[in-house]
Amino acid sequence: MPKAQFTTIKWCTVDKAMKYIGGLICGLRCFAFTILEYSGLSAGKGTPKSNIRDIYHIYFAPYLLVPPEPIGLILPQIDYKIMRLKNKVAVITGGNSGIGFGIAKEFFLEGAQGAIVGRAQETLDSSVAQLGDRFIAIKADVTNLEDLDRVFKETYEKFGKIDIVVANAGGAATGAKLGSVAEIGEADYDKTMDLNLKSVYFTVHKALPYLKDGSSIVLIGSNAAHIGLPALSLYGGAKAAVIAWAKGFSLDLLERKIRVNVVSPAAIDTPVFEKFIEPGQVEAVKKQLVQGIPVGRIGQPRDVAKAVVFLGSDESSFLLGTEILVDGGSVNLQPFKA
Repeated sequence: MPKAQFTTIKWCTVDKAMKYIGGLICGLRCFAFTILEYSGLSAGKGTPKSNIRDIYHIYFAPYLLVPPEPIGLILPQIDYKIMRLKNKVAVITGGNSGIGFGIAKEFFLEGAQGAIVGRAQETLDSSVAQLGDRFIAIKADVTNLEDLDRVFKETYEKFGKIDIVVANAGGAATGAKLGSVAEIGEADYDKTMDLNLKSVYFTVHKALPYLKDGSSIVLIGSNAAHIGLPALSLYGGAKAAVIAWAKGFSLDLLERKIRVNVVSPAAIDTPVFEKFIEPGQVEAVKKQLVQGIPVGRIGQPRDVAKAVVFLGSDESSFLLGTEILVDGGSVNLQPFKA
């Protein structure tokens, strides 16, 4: 029976109560879930309650067997849905922190395995330790073509296939300043475009010899491609090209039935704030950003990860060259009050 996720609880009858001892195991599973739910465990203030599900699956589900037919003495019976990425192998660039690690965690919960890629060994080690032995960590620079060759070769040799590539690495390049067209010179231009444009192109290019036909490539764009934002014209231009590539690449790869789509987030609550903003100003900056987001909150990595899971799964098999905006309405809505 495929691994499954907890969705709802319903009560079963006494019918065939003693036929399967699996009913007792089912009861233990539900008891563990109940303890977690009523203990108020959560990943932090303001975190959606569904994080309880994450804790359940990571710390309890692997140790409690799923019976073939979970019926028992008026014990809770679980309705199951098959994990959407069960047995799929994914490569997630920038998967060691921020949005990328949020994607990796959601992929783990949906049954995937594969590799997270990053430059910082410390965060690679800590992140892969949380994902367990279904994932490996590969230290690599996505702007280096030899490193990209090694990433896909090692992943393929470890898992025997690759089903999904998430080209997530990007953002503010180390050593490159942000600014207007009057301020950014060639050196900063090259660093920003290498990370946000060149790396995406060659991540896809280098993945192709190892990707299965019918696989999925998910690119990460940005709402900065759609609206002018202070000091982000160069970054926004790179992300606009990434969005265009989702269309062009899908056409290029049509014969192999490889679909390419893009997820474009707005401001997401990640460690990047602490990296570029003075500690005492971080919360003020976040509050200011929220003013431009109609839903009234800053995004979380899991908001983006949910969309990436969908595009990586077979549920999105009819989507090619499509962009999903995960931006709280910031591009399409202007909530001016009369």
